Amino acid sequence: MEFQQALQKVMQDQGWERKSLADALGVYPQSISNWTTGYRFPSAEQLIEIDKVTGIARLIFSSEDMWVPAPSRQMSWNDLLKYGMARNNYTDAQVSRALGVSRRSVTIWSTKQHMPSGDYFVALVRHLGIAHLVFPSLYDTEQPKIEFDLPGWIKYLRESQGLTKTELSKMLGSGGASTLSRWEHGRVKMGGRYLIEIDRILGVASHYYDLGKLPMELEIPGNTEMSFGQLVKYAASVHGLSAFEVIELADLPPQKYEKIERDEVMPDALQMLRLAGVLDIAHLVFPSVWLYRFGHPQESEPEESGENQVGSIKPEMELADIIGYLRKRAGMTTARLARKVGVTSTEVESWESGGEIPGEYLVALDQELGVVMAYYGDVSSLPMAVEPPQEIRQMTLGDVLRYGREKRGWTLARLAEESGTAKVSQISKYEQGKSFPRAEDLLRIAAILDVAHLVFPSVIDYRYGVG
Repeated sequence: MEFQQALQKVMQDQGWERKSLADALGVYPQSISNWTTGYRFPSAEQLIEIDKVTGIARLIFSSEDMWVPAPSRQMSWNDLLKYGMARNNYTDAQVSRALGVSRRSVTIWSTKQHMPSGDYFVALVRHLGIAHLVFPSLYDTEQPKIEFDLPGWIKYLRESQGLTKTELSKMLGSGGASTLSRWEHGRVKMGGRYLIEIDRILGVASHYYDLGKLPMELEIPGNTEMSFGQLVKYAASVHGLSAFEVIELADLPPQKYEKIERDEVMPDALQMLRLAGVLDIAHLVFPSVWLYRFGHPQESEPEESGENQVGSIKPEMELADIIGYLRKRAGMTTARLARKVGVTSTEVESWESGGEIPGEYLVALDQELGVVMAYYGDVSSLPMAVEPPQEIRQMTLGDVLRYGREKRGWTLARLAEESGTAKVSQISKYEQGKSFPRAEDLLRIAAILDVAHLVFPSVIDYRYGVG
């Protein structure tokens, strides 16, 4: 039931007058009128207060909005939001698309003591399945308990995200669907390297752990990059644990622990989970726990060579690598991304292998994955000073490029010279809409003209998301 109808019903059923309910909530009677007529929507804080007084949440939400298991400790709103996102394995970008808001809005909601407006608050709570963790009248709602071991979580989360064994095994680069099947049935041990990649796709670690019980306090000094073995050794020294104590707590064979510290082997998946929990490094190893702890995606990618490295995404990554990385992190197959962008899966595979990407598809890729923000890296270095014209919504890409060029007072020849790759005739065709630049050329020209925040959805979100 929508809020307006629900409020009318509880007032009628419980005998509330406008003034008496206003007094109970500490608002003006006119506010009650505005809410019941649909003229205004209460704030998130007011919604919670209304529920305390009337139990209105029982009319607004259904059992489908209350499935996330309760954390083991009380949480502030932004921690609860991060917890719900981690349990669903959602990124800021995925939530922003689902709600139709900017990605920066979601980031601010999850990293600051700032709540969304009431209508978005209801939509967000419903989307994350945390209504029973937010509204007092739903606190005691009995929830079905989902308890799995690691293989069970992998199977459950794979199926819940609509991935076949073949699709997931291709994303992992593992031994195929048969190997994944053996992992899911617990017949063979999974390597720790694959666990990190599965966590990136499915969020397994954030379901396996009780996130509320993880301290997540250990930090790595500076921008130091560490292999898994180095990280284990560093964490043990910080906590003052001897090798014997770590071996006992994590239930590891002594000889294997010594090899793990020396980066000669990686632990298997369960050993890695135990080690990460004992040493308080789960938030530094597993992407989904990083997302819960820090509120933004962990920029790490297992390296193809040197499988003992946790790895990190490098600023110099090519556009093709960024697309593949972000697609996997979003849990998409090439076929699914192709359908969203409007091309074939063969074309997506070609782009990820370094093939030429037409500029018209770059905007769609950015809409789905936020590739442009990742490509530019430190977007704060982009001036984003060019103000959009009033008719921006009716402008084509060519119109925007011409607008940015004219704002700079440049000729076509000057822009061609500054771009270093495009010819005058090509730029003229871009502006006339007769052709599109290649993706890399479009990225370069948009940055030179300072119009990236007028072209690419992820940069638009960053620039105009929240005032």
